[in-house]
Amino acid sequence: MDISNIRNFSIKELSDIFYKYLKDQNKFSENTIKTTITNSLYLYRNRGADKFWEIIHTQDLKRL
Repeated sequence: MDISNIRNFSIKELSDIFYKYLKDQNKFSENTIKTTITNSLYLYRNRGADKFWEIIHTQDLKRL
């Protein structure tokens, strides 16, 4: 899958990609995968895509 335009993906697309990645690891239960995805995308859902990507790409979390 080409993820070069990942910033343009919907939250559903990000969730699906993350789910597949975690599932393919064969290390995590279904509940752990769902919890991880929910927690990881919290900012996307509650603060929006722009803030989410700003935090993902920052080198200085204290600034935010």
